[in-house]
Amino acid sequence: MCRSTEELLRCFYKARLDGESPFAYLHPEIEWVVPGCSSVSGSYHGHEAVQRYMAQRQELVTGTFIISIDSIIANSDFGLVVATGTATNQRQQELTWRAAGIFEFRDDLIARCMLVPLDDADEFDRFWS
Repeated sequence: MCRSTEELLRCFYKARLDGESPFAYLHPEIEWVVPGCSSVSGSYHGHEAVQRYMAQRQELVTGTFIISIDSIIANSDFGLVVATGTATNQRQQELTWRAAGIFEFRDDLIARCMLVPLDDADEFDRFWS
């Protein structure tokens, strides 16, 4: 059981890394925002939409998506995760990037996430398109 919001974020990322469902950590009315102009950019609402987004992202990188946490800051309302991701897309292009996830919590769950690329956003968009 995750007792703090920092632990909640760590549990969420661990579930994703371990190939387990992360939806136990997401509010049913989750909003997941991916900026940019790529095929995965958009605003996703609810478990079903976020699940489709995550599945689409995995399909684009044929299951090679790996993310590791660099830093977490969290209080009872908000969290910030800086992470490093790596993946190889269907064009056999490999990308390593850093991104920040800005999180909001409600009812002891993640209610909103906005992703912000910290590296070249255009390169990030090209990779995911």
